[in-house]
Amino acid sequence: MTVSRSIDCRTIWLCACLGLIGLLLLPGPFAADLPSVRPVVPVASPPLPASALAAQDAIPSAEAGNRYREAVRACLDNLLAHGTDRYGPVSTPMLMSILDVRANESPREPLLLDGLVRGEGRPGRRNPAGCDLWDDQPLIGVLLRYSEETGDPRYRQAAEAYIRAFFDRARKPNGLLAWGSHLFYNAYTDQIDDDRHGNPHEILIHLAHWDALWRVDPAVTRQEIEGLWTWHIVDKQTGQHNRHDDAAPGCDFA
Repeated sequence: MTVSRSIDCRTIWLCACLGLIGLLLLPGPFAADLPSVRPVVPVASPPLPASALAAQDAIPSAEAGNRYREAVRACLDNLLAHGTDRYGPVSTPMLMSILDVRANESPREPLLLDGLVRGEGRPGRRNPAGCDLWDDQPLIGVLLRYSEETGDPRYRQAAEAYIRAFFDRARKPNGLLAWGSHLFYNAYTDQIDDDRHGNPHEILIHLAHWDALWRVDPAVTRQEIEGLWTWHIVDKQTGQHNRHDDAAPGCDFA
């Protein structure tokens, strides 16, 4: 599922303030330029009683942890119940990239909404009507971790079933997986689809859970790793990299 990341002006403001405080407090070449800055002398506070410390530690952590854990469980349970590929001639355990939570359906033509923002002006990058195991690497990590934390194997099993189905059904002719910025599996047509801006193999931003992929199918995972070397490293001596899998140098290296 797509996760939005943003840095707002409050974050920038906070970083600027912290940087300024660091310049004022740390000794160094800036000290001579700031003669009016007074040194900060720490003031010892009276220790709290042990009972107060214990109460302070116990109040927010357990309650907040349980609340957040249950929120994660509710989201994952809804995805497992309604978010799998049940469209087109073949149903699979792959998870849909877009789920309309009002009806718990993945529409073939989803509303645009913030698609231009999330897709950098390319709504096809949201994988409409489809599944993208690369974009779902963070979700795979959550499913695996939730099984570890709770002892409930359903979430790990769902992650492994998704991986296995994607390996079986979403491969390019050169052996690379049809995942990443441009490619996805269309659940309605049961075919590889693209974002209408070319169909290269391009994996950015996320980190793959290679160990989990390897546990499901070592051969396919190895082929993907070796394919990165074959198709993306265009100069084996210098390591020059092309983010597209055309095995040639060009403007796509950035």
